[in-house]
Amino acid sequence: MQEWGDIDRRSQMRVANILTCLDWEKLGQKQHQGKRQVVWKKATPPPSVEEIINEQTQSQQGISTPSIPTTPNPNNISDSVKAKVKQEEKKLEVKSEKGIAKPQSQSGQHIQASTPINWLSYPYQSRDVYTLENRANKVKDRVLGCGTNNELISLHAEGKVTEVEIDWLKANLLSDSELTQLTVIEGTKQGNLFNQEPEPKVIDWEDIKEEIDCNMQRLGWSEKRGKEYLIKRYSKSSRLHLTDGELIEFSNFLKSK
Repeated sequence: MQEWGDIDRRSQMRVANILTCLDWEKLGQKQHQGKRQVVWKKATPPPSVEEIINEQTQSQQGISTPSIPTTPNPNNISDSVKAKVKQEEKKLEVKSEKGIAKPQSQSGQHIQASTPINWLSYPYQSRDVYTLENRANKVKDRVLGCGTNNELISLHAEGKVTEVEIDWLKANLLSDSELTQLTVIEGTKQGNLFNQEPEPKVIDWEDIKEEIDCNMQRLGWSEKRGKEYLIKRYSKSSRLHLTDGELIEFSNFLKSK
């Protein structure tokens, strides 16, 4: 057996490799009995993920960490930290439903911003989106600006709105409160509470139809051409299917040509 002073360089390297394999690490040299000797120490394993989380939680609470526990203790987490974790979890749940949170209105009205409006479906003689959007909003203002159903009928008669346009507004553009307002307008016959507005003029529909026939004959319109116009304008193949407002609008259109 060799004495300590007789250990050669090769044996020293072998011992060093063995200590390294056993997770010992070299700290340096230290004076011992008049000689400098290498000092070794058992290496400390790196902390686990749970230990790091526990250490961060305790540091936020101002608690010193004399020793690192192997697993986090739920009792050490404050109520504020728990509440924050639950809040973040709720945010993730909302985002995961459709990628975005659902828009909500402060007044509780129906919101259609989540579904883009197809302006090209608006029943008007144009394929320009900008023109269709302006027309739809203008008709909306005209309709909601009425005080009674009589005023609404007048808009039909003057050709400023059509029945199909109003139906489109109801299905695509009007909010819940605006739909309610339009329902009130359509159900109101008198001009005000004192009924000072005169009764609407009685319209003879047979005279309107005869006037349409005369104007079509004057313009040289055949029955086929009139049918094509009705399909293009009102999506209806016969004037018998037109509403009162559409029939008056069609008559005024022929009269103005």
